Amino acid sequence: MVSDLISPTSNTWKENVIKSVFDRNQANRILCVPLPNIALPDTVIWRGERTGEFSVKYGYKMLNDCIGDDPSRHLHSEQHVFFNKLCQANIPSIIKITVWRFAKNYLLCNGGPESVDHLVQQCEVSVQVFAALHINLPTRPLDQQWLEWLSHFSLSLSLSDCIILFIAIWAIWGLRNKIMHNNNRIDLPSLLTFIKSYARDYAAAQPSISPTISSLDERWHPLLSIC
Repeated sequence: MVSDLISPTSNTWKENVIKSVFDRNQANRILCVPLPNIALPDTVIWRGERTGEFSVKYGYKMLNDCIGDDPSRHLHSEQHVFFNKLCQANIPSIIKITVWRFAKNYLLCNGGPESVDHLVQQCEVSVQVFAALHINLPTRPLDQQWLEWLSHFSLSLSLSDCIILFIAIWAIWGLRNKIMHNNNRIDLPSLLTFIKSYARDYAAAQPSISPTISSLDERWHPLLSIC
């Protein structure tokens, strides 16, 4: 440790020890480092700020600078767009949570993992539902994570199309659970009707926000004389 190279009594470098451990060039560099005259307790210093204190703002800036032209930066940008659309979507939280779990490939059934591959690209019902909704899901490469795949695909969709996709994922997952636990039969027309009507009815039930800008003419006018 560095403290082993400093004399605790005089608070100076142990020159003999340093020269015996390091070569001449390294030893000279170490000995050139100034030490305080008074021994002080070790303190964590953040060199990124003049105050020596870490700030999230500057840490984020340094992280972006370090990433630079890293190809993964584009991937993170796509995921950022996807999660923004998921947050902006005017749908219940239960649907957003289901989509998030879907993107993370973490859907549970009877205590065991459910394959998103099967749910989306191998299940005939899912394929027919997406086709009927005019959602052309691309095939996911084997080396691509589901979050990457969904983030990239969502770039080509409008927010309204994303909402339909999110509701469809949630509805298919719900139907799958009903079939597994309640022995419900598959009714594709009813499922499609439910997805479309749910998106339409839920959006219509939300209160509209009126513009905050007044339509009155608020320009300044000189006061009229009362005399």
